[in-house]
Amino acid sequence: MMLNAGAKLGRYEIRSKIGKGGMGEVYLAHDGKLDRKVALKILPADVAANQDRMRRFVQEAKAAAALNHPNIAHIYEIGESDGVNYIAMEYIYGVPLNERIAGSSLSVQEILRLGIQLGEALDEAHSKGVTHRDIKPANIMITPRGQAKLLDFGLAKFRQSIEDETSREAITQLKTTDGLILGTVMYMSPEQALGQPVDHRSDIFSVGALFYELTTGRCPFTGSTNTEIIDRIVHSQPEAISRFNYEVPAELERIIRKCLEKDKARRYQSARELLVDFENCKRDSTTDSQIAKTSVATRSSGSRRWTIGAIGLTIAALTVLGIYLWRRTAPVATEAIDSIAVLPLVNSSGDANMEYLSDGITEDLINSLSQIPKLRVIPRVSVFRYKTSDIDPQTVARDLNVRAVLMGKLVKVGDVLSVQIDLVDVAQNRQLWGGKVERKLSDIIALQAEIATEISEKLRLQLSAGEKQQLRKHFTQSAEAYLLYLNGRYQWKKYTKDEILKSIDYFNQAIEKDPKYALAYSGLADAYVLLGLMFLPPTQVMPKAKAAADTALKLDENLAAAHISMGAYLLFYEWNWAAAQREAGRAKELDGAYAKAIELNTNYDDDHHFYCTALDTLGKPSESIAEMRRALELDPNSTSMNMEMGWSFYISRDYDQAIAQCRKAMEMDANFALAYLCTAQAYEQQRKFDQAIADASKARALMGDDPIAMEELGYAYALAGQKEDARKLAHALQEKSNNEYIDPVLIALMHTALGERDDAFKWLDKGFRARSPWMTWLKVEPKFDPLRSDPRFIVLMQRVGIA
Repeated sequence: MMLNAGAKLGRYEIRSKIGKGGMGEVYLAHDGKLDRKVALKILPADVAANQDRMRRFVQEAKAAAALNHPNIAHIYEIGESDGVNYIAMEYIYGVPLNERIAGSSLSVQEILRLGIQLGEALDEAHSKGVTHRDIKPANIMITPRGQAKLLDFGLAKFRQSIEDETSREAITQLKTTDGLILGTVMYMSPEQALGQPVDHRSDIFSVGALFYELTTGRCPFTGSTNTEIIDRIVHSQPEAISRFNYEVPAELERIIRKCLEKDKARRYQSARELLVDFENCKRDSTTDSQIAKTSVATRSSGSRRWTIGAIGLTIAALTVLGIYLWRRTAPVATEAIDSIAVLPLVNSSGDANMEYLSDGITEDLINSLSQIPKLRVIPRVSVFRYKTSDIDPQTVARDLNVRAVLMGKLVKVGDVLSVQIDLVDVAQNRQLWGGKVERKLSDIIALQAEIATEISEKLRLQLSAGEKQQLRKHFTQSAEAYLLYLNGRYQWKKYTKDEILKSIDYFNQAIEKDPKYALAYSGLADAYVLLGLMFLPPTQVMPKAKAAADTALKLDENLAAAHISMGAYLLFYEWNWAAAQREAGRAKELDGAYAKAIELNTNYDDDHHFYCTALDTLGKPSESIAEMRRALELDPNSTSMNMEMGWSFYISRDYDQAIAQCRKAMEMDANFALAYLCTAQAYEQQRKFDQAIADASKARALMGDDPIAMEELGYAYALAGQKEDARKLAHALQEKSNNEYIDPVLIALMHTALGERDDAFKWLDKGFRARSPWMTWLKVEPKFDPLRSDPRFIVLMQRVGIA
């Protein structure tokens, strides 16, 4: 229908037609009640008769009316008069952006101002759960004062919507010329053009297409037909912006390129992120402009007055400018950085319950970046000792021998997670990346992948397609399962019985959310193994570990963590040495599991630890020490790796070296109890009983009534002749065993030191029937030496499977 000037719709009087949109014609009208100009969008009668189109017309009003922002056209009301449906909205005097550009590019400063305004408008809309779905120049008005107004939420999609009609109507668009067009083809995202579900990241792609046009004067994707355009959107990359406009800063081109990523997980994940980058680019661009003007002014002054003083000032100005430009174009621009330490993210939420999240995201970043062969990533065990420290990047880089350091903090407000990242090239004293990434918790899986990808780009690493894919790999698509898994790992690492039981509950909940989550099964296996090593009868929990590890490997045979889980089970429960050969080095199944874990992920924290444990129990300490040396090359400041090497020296009966190596671990962490246990054992074998008792007492002070600490101190007392003190500890352990599981071998060792062989073999037999993990050490542990000549010990080794 066509409305003439003077026609009335309720309290509105038509003045003139001012435009036509995808959902109807638009008229300038006068609101007689409030005495103001308004824009009336009229829905044609044939459209009103279509329930689906009428529903979207009403949806536009509801979506836009919920928004209140200076860069969004405000909706006053939706109404009907004499069978005519309309929306009354703010009348904006200005020029549509498509007429403003008219095939030419805008200045960089205009583009950045527009980017900030549009970013703020979309941030407001997306925060209210509204996706525009039709971002294009014609839907942006520019007022005489340069204010941008985003119009036309006729295609808006609510986050709460159950039905997504995009698929069938995008297909309609290709087949008909008069069908309803959902979005303008040239600005559509790949998922929208293919009729797939869309979200706020589709708007960000459209923003990228829009700003490509603003910088070059041409659309990034063109063709003679809609089908050809869509094919290019989905499969082709636009030409470089610099080819058409060399004045565009590289950072602005990067922003636009990131918006235009085909994979929405690689785009900006929120309008807030995009807004921050536009603001930073505008700030940096303004600074560059001021420096350039200063340089020109200095040169002009020099041309007018060729005095020595003027020449000196010019040289000084050019020197400053040269230093500035050198720092901006230092080797970091072209030279890849090959080492990084990812420090623990600081939990700034004020909620201690969020600690699992800051730790978990940190660990995931470490594990993801460790997939890159060209990059040396400091393992978790070394960087987490800085968790409670306020240390500058230079100190960290010097301690860990790395080129780059990543720091950050995490804040959770409601269901929104904000991560502030600072990536520093310490060698150049230059910030490579300083930005904030915001996501809803439901989008947390994409957050880690995007940060890891961004880091790899800032480090100038040239990745293969396979490496990029590995970097973006997600082990689950369920955000709920992922959060539960992180909580499980966080509890598991506390190494107490109650916390390990909590971790099992979290891992099981994660598996309920995603039954194909291999990493959660691996975590479950590790929890059961740890229970069997420390707190519960192995026969009760180890079979559960095997079942979980089996499932993890069936789901993902290339998951290094799952191979380590299976290896721990095979070592500590099945005592599975293939064919029980004398050389004990042919444990193919056990060694194979660990070797494959190392092959799949050379920087995985636990692989060297378990692999060396296997070599030690097989009586191959020299190979274990060689493996530890390789581990320490990757991470020389690892307390646990230094202690593990000390343990290997102990097994090889090189007690001086064992003590020296564990002392290094103590220097790094004076409260590292396991290092004191190791030196106590070495001193015992050297018959330096005073030192042994001192270090065993220190370990017990740190560990409390831990059975291993009690055993070690009792063993030292017994060898030193303080048998009453030793028997008190042995009795205390036996009393504890009446109420909780205590590994029988620990009590057997104390009887061994006391010279009570019969009692020792009685408890060793209990250990065998309980499938004690200590059985794996029968061949190599020096503490068993007093029993080796006894036939019962030879029989016991044969029963375990050790030749």
